[in-house]
Amino acid sequence: MGSSRHAITSIVRHELEIRNVVPRSSRIPLRSIQATRWGGRAEVRCALYMPTVTAIRCNPVIHAFAERLKAAGKPAKVVIVACMRKLLSIMNAMLKSNVPWNPNIA
Repeated sequence: MGSSRHAITSIVRHELEIRNVVPRSSRIPLRSIQATRWGGRAEVRCALYMPTVTAIRCNPVIHAFAERLKAAGKPAKVVIVACMRKLLSIMNAMLKSNVPWNPNIA
């Protein structure tokens, strides 16, 4: 029982490390109006940027998600990073369950 709990914890920890795509923000009201962003995993963001832009244009699931965020008034970079995270979670679920892409599940 303890080893399965440890395995689940390590899987969750690994997924959280992978999902650390979004930079943390620091809001200092007196210095600027817009929040400054720092941290995150730049190499992961760089590796996922173009596939995400392509997915926003060509993948109906990611496109619908991006359009919903744009309609809510989110800035373009926020939409791209949110789509990165969604794409990453879909790919992670596909790899975990060893199933091919299915738009009805995503």
